[in-house]
Amino acid sequence: MSSNDQTEIEDSPLVKPSDQLDYLVQRGRGIEHPPEQGMILFFQNHVFRSCVEEVGAEKKDRFRPGIYIKETEKGPIGLCGDFGFGGPSTTMILELLIASGVERFFFIGSAGAIQPSLKVGDIILGQDAIRDDGVSYHYLDPKKEVESSSQQTSKWRSELERLGKECSLGTSWTTAAPFREMKTDVETYRNSDVLCVEMEAASIYAVAEFRGVEVSCGFVISDTLVDGTWKPQFHYASATESQIDLFRSAFKILSES
Repeated sequence: MSSNDQTEIEDSPLVKPSDQLDYLVQRGRGIEHPPEQGMILFFQNHVFRSCVEEVGAEKKDRFRPGIYIKETEKGPIGLCGDFGFGGPSTTMILELLIASGVERFFFIGSAGAIQPSLKVGDIILGQDAIRDDGVSYHYLDPKKEVESSSQQTSKWRSELERLGKECSLGTSWTTAAPFREMKTDVETYRNSDVLCVEMEAASIYAVAEFRGVEVSCGFVISDTLVDGTWKPQFHYASATESQIDLFRSAFKILSES
């Protein structure tokens, strides 16, 4: 055995996603019906519940959080929500789904506007994300940004446009500390044409790149950080409606390809 081989063994993770998945299966809480066509994951539970009801998806396994399956002519599509916020919890679920065999993912959530031109209900598709998280550095070498899956994200944009829904494609700022979004940072990112701030995208993109799967993130503006003030508008109907538009377009992509 070469020294390089020995180093690789010593540096390998003690727990792999497949190990955790096997344990869950043994406990009767595994992913026994992986959605082969892909997954749509939601950060807002009320949107998740509405979309499950809209397509008539059914829960198949005892895996937590629940995965709801909708059978289509192309194959099963999965819907998942209620897994929390932030990079660590989100990527744990992502890793388990990848280990089960899923290769295409759409994430739908909300974000805070950094640019003054954006208003509540506006749709943003993430092209890349500023890595102000923690998770991504455990998967990729250090660099400022990490990208989404460009081809899949482009399809999402085209489908939204076909449905008559406007959207912006651009950069988000992923933070691990929502109560430390400093005024100077917001101003710096605004001047760098960053569109919004959220808590998961960089972590998600990094895991997807590392594992070789497709992933896209769609955000809907739910609050603004403009002129040095925070204006929460999570309760606006347009914030919910636009997330449902993101779901319908993602679902159509998965059900037809």
